[in-house]
Amino acid sequence: MANPVAPTPRPTGNAVPGQEPTAPADTVQEWRVASGWHVAGTSRMGSTRQVNEDQLLVVPPRGTRPWLVAVADGVGGEAAGEVASAAAMHALETTWVATYTEPPGPASADQAVRDALLTACIAADEAVSVIQRDPATRGAATTLTALAISNGTATFAHAGDSAIWTVDTNAGVGSGEVVQCTTPHTWVAAEIATRKSLGAPLPTQSELDRHPYRNAITRYLGMPQGCEFEVSDLVIPPGTSIILGTDGLSNVIPLPEIAGTFASHENPLAIATALIGMVGTRKGGDDATLIVLSPAPEASGDQDDPFGLRSPERLHTSRTRLTRRVINGVAIATLAVGLGAGGAGTWPAITRYLANLRGPGGADPADAARNYLAQWATADYETLWLRLTGSAREQVIRDQFVRRHRDFMAELGAIAMTGTPVPSQKATVSGVNASVSAEITYSTTRFGDLRQRVNLPFVWEDQAWRLEWVPSVLMPDLTAGRRIQVQSDPPVRGGIVDRNGRPMASLPSPASAPTAATPTVAPRTTPPATVLTTETASSRVRTRVYPGGDTAGPLIGYTAQATTEELVTLGPKGFIPGDRIGRSGLERLAETHLSGARGSRLNVLEPNGQIATTLATTPPRHGGVVTTTIDLNLQTVAENALGARSGSVVVVDLPSGAIRALATWPRYDPSAFETGEGVAALLTDTRLPLLNRPVQGLYPAGSIFKVVTMAAALEHGVATPDSEFTCTGTWTGLPGVSQRCWLATGHGTITLANGLTQSCNSVFYELGKRLQEIGAPLLPDSARGAGLGGTSGLMGGDEPSGLV
Repeated sequence: MANPVAPTPRPTGNAVPGQEPTAPADTVQEWRVASGWHVAGTSRMGSTRQVNEDQLLVVPPRGTRPWLVAVADGVGGEAAGEVASAAAMHALETTWVATYTEPPGPASADQAVRDALLTACIAADEAVSVIQRDPATRGAATTLTALAISNGTATFAHAGDSAIWTVDTNAGVGSGEVVQCTTPHTWVAAEIATRKSLGAPLPTQSELDRHPYRNAITRYLGMPQGCEFEVSDLVIPPGTSIILGTDGLSNVIPLPEIAGTFASHENPLAIATALIGMVGTRKGGDDATLIVLSPAPEASGDQDDPFGLRSPERLHTSRTRLTRRVINGVAIATLAVGLGAGGAGTWPAITRYLANLRGPGGADPADAARNYLAQWATADYETLWLRLTGSAREQVIRDQFVRRHRDFMAELGAIAMTGTPVPSQKATVSGVNASVSAEITYSTTRFGDLRQRVNLPFVWEDQAWRLEWVPSVLMPDLTAGRRIQVQSDPPVRGGIVDRNGRPMASLPSPASAPTAATPTVAPRTTPPATVLTTETASSRVRTRVYPGGDTAGPLIGYTAQATTEELVTLGPKGFIPGDRIGRSGLERLAETHLSGARGSRLNVLEPNGQIATTLATTPPRHGGVVTTTIDLNLQTVAENALGARSGSVVVVDLPSGAIRALATWPRYDPSAFETGEGVAALLTDTRLPLLNRPVQGLYPAGSIFKVVTMAAALEHGVATPDSEFTCTGTWTGLPGVSQRCWLATGHGTITLANGLTQSCNSVFYELGKRLQEIGAPLLPDSARGAGLGGTSGLMGGDEPSGLV
């Protein structure tokens, strides 16, 4: 962590494991850097915790490198979570500082930040994975929410249930509401999102309290398959404050009270102090960490020209600009008359006069074009509008200009734009007019790189070359009212088959899905990532068939429409509103392999809607087939044997280790999520039919745990197979504790070996006591070594890890 202006104690959220903290848990530290933000951060230990597993990180800016702030919430119990979160923060900071490089120009600044942030987060994930492999800290993991922020834009990477909030204070201190910008990655949040996408009733608070995985996080650093970060950009309007906080804050302080704290305090130091104090007053059981960022007044800049495009003397009202044009026009006309009306020497003299108006040596329109294109690449269209001529700004007002550019980029699926004047062609200058040829490249998710050569028309006005904007600046074909439209060709989702090639999930026949290739087109004025098609059970088109009905249903899983939040991540990969993705089971686990890729055609339309030309085409890519080790015949036998008893059956081929059947009851038919019929009943069924019990069920180990206890006892020398024990039917090895054996009369004198075969409770109570006396971690470590408390990796993120 970089040092603040004034030396203050480091918060204990960044304490090094094994060392005593240097300050109380609720000490607030602040950073005052003249780069647009005033920052304060703090961390406190929860009232039910032995160590603080939270961490915070603040790295002030340097050169073009922006602020980096982050919070992490360790998980894993005892010191494991503290080690994981500390390691993640150390890797995040060192990698961020080492990998961030100065961008070659404004056009690549945002990408440089995004690349460095994601690289740092991946390094943090790898650091936690290393800790996971150490027996002493097996099970350690952490959430991570990191934010890189400059004056007007921000990029965050997020995994877990911490959060980023913005507070809109443009109308006065504390006047705006608190808005959460991140999505919590929890089982409960995922279920709520699923219900929203299906139009099903949302769970009640009582249902959430009874949810078997209500505290389980679905994304965290240290996952066996690696953590997939949610990466997104935020536009931060002037005057907006930001909070990063762990769930120890959000679960204790309601958002309206956070807004009220901003209303009664004027700087982040006071706000952070007040919020962490409220957590302490309410005896928050969980660790709580927060970082508050408020815009620094000393770096707010000129509101009329926030990016310094024009010097103060060039900021004029429309009336002033009009007056200057009239004066210049009169001067030119007077000069022309003085030289002789229509004389051959008139226009060269006028041209020389205009050249003098441009300043010493004139100004090169190619430089103006280069600057315009660089500003365009930043996607700051509000500021770009200021570079237009006065007449262009009158014809296309700022909001229309911004919306036109954003809609155009959204329709293309463009994630970036770069441009430069054509080196081999010089600018054409004629009096106050100039023309510059430029090469523009749109980087798109649908068509790759689209290269266009456009003409940029400039007019000398207000001591500078300004663009006389027309739609053909975007693309040369956009003339005479033409517009672009992307026509999508959906991919064919791959099938799922058993080991013998029998279909478990496949495409419907052509007769049952005649309209499947006709996508819903979002209105042009709305970015695609914010629009979802409203479906009803009667209008929904089937895109998937499950021939076996409920046979292996929870194993196969189902698909559902991608939510608005998911499309933020999936949009750059070519997904559009209405696309379905795997939501659970194999459909979710093999989503990348099954989904294929959407095809697209970029058309230019005439005003009447007819296609004028097709600029680019990308054919759809079919998804692959997933061949499982399941034998549907054995699956049916296993399910019939289980019947209607709640539980599970697993059939394993011993020589190969292949799983031949995974039966569960109750179960469901995935077709319900295709038709929409009966989904609400499935989601509210207290028997939890959506739970794939062989993979997701969490159960007490029972007497099978005696094998682990015996192995630990033998390994650590507290007993041998021939060691003798006495069982009277009741074990009283601890003061005030009485535990019964399953055999009320007791087993009498019995060896350890026979204690296992007879499953004598008293023998293993005694072994547990002896192991505890020589070292508390011995038995838990043996349990973890046997694979308990972890995942098999069979179903990826659908599999909970259990508890040791």
